Amino acid sequence: MDECGISKVCLNIGMYFIEGMPEGAYHTAIKINEKWQKAGTGEIRIIKAFKYHGKLFCFYKDGKPFSAIIGSANLGVIKLEASNRRQYEMSAITTNEQEVVEIAGHIEKLKMQNCSENIALIKSMPLVREVNTALNGIELVTSVPKSNVEFYERCKAYVSFFLKLKVPKKDERHLDDGKHYTKSNINVCYAAPRSKRKARDWYETQLTVGADVYRMEGYPEKNKPFFVMKRKRFFLIIRIIML
Repeated sequence: MDECGISKVCLNIGMYFIEGMPEGAYHTAIKINEKWQKAGTGEIRIIKAFKYHGKLFCFYKDGKPFSAIIGSANLGVIKLEASNRRQYEMSAITTNEQEVVEIAGHIEKLKMQNCSENIALIKSMPLVREVNTALNGIELVTSVPKSNVEFYERCKAYVSFFLKLKVPKKDERHLDDGKHYTKSNINVCYAAPRSKRKARDWYETQLTVGADVYRMEGYPEKNKPFFVMKRKRFFLIIRIIML
């Protein structure tokens, strides 16, 4: 938004409240909505009153609408690097003052409280569970049924450990001076290859644990297997189950 000089934006999302929203899209939308609201630049709203499949995009200058796009495509299709540029869509742009004002008025009605609500305020958003296939075929990785995950979530942890992660701050992540953890163990996937024939895999990470932690009672013993579960939202929750 900063790069494009956009000062205000509102995204109205239809259909998902009725049909269910993919988990990944939901959590991404929550994050973007929070960012926009903190910056005071806009919000993401979910249309709740009915299934809305309209594709309308209205553009403003000095607080007044001056053009609009009507059509079947999502707005992202106008990007040169869009992945669906070879997908056939039909859209039309209008700068006719009467048409633009009418479209702007329609969009404003979609933003009204009796029609939509800010995504962060919706407590009953139906989510569609997505199957993570990123680790399919990876050695020693086994898919766990949802019922098993729910069971372990209900289990009271026998013991817990606080592991300090040495990672760079966001504005320091590209520094390479050896002082800002850009080559920390958690980013071991960027380390030197194990051999000339095989680079490290993208999912490789390593937690280096100090003696003050690994000597604690209940800490996993060397060469004894344990389970790591599960990804929840944007955070990795680690449960250690001794075998």
